Amino acid sequence: MRNVEKAVVNEDWFDWTGRTDSEGNDARDTVGPSFQWRGLDSTMVGIGGSVDISFNVDVEPPIPIVDSPAALIRLRTMKIWHLRMEELMKARLKALQGASAEKEYQCKKIISLCTGIPIDRVEGMLENLVIAVRLQQLPVIRTP
Repeated sequence: MRNVEKAVVNEDWFDWTGRTDSEGNDARDTVGPSFQWRGLDSTMVGIGGSVDISFNVDVEPPIPIVDSPAALIRLRTMKIWHLRMEELMKARLKALQGASAEKEYQCKKIISLCTGIPIDRVEGMLENLVIAVRLQQLPVIRTP
């Protein structure tokens, strides 16, 4: 439950405009002026839940089909935004993987301390340890 609550909070505070980095700092220094932070009104960070937007916002904006300089600029802008979002999502994924690896190490350490098995051998003995714990939980039937 705690993980779900944390994920919801992280999602609500994620800046989908790309104007901040993964820590919430201005992205101008790392990705240039196109993605500089322009104040609180320039992002939807922290709004969360359902938001009443008075204009049509598609999941994917329409691709310009006319052959004009404005359409080319729009396509380039969309490409840059998609690349930026891909970069941010990869950073989020890497952070989650790092947190997951840390949790795995902590669990192995607890198992090692409880069983007296060296931490580097826990992985190989995990299946046997699970079987042993399940056997301890089975009710003992005593015959008279």
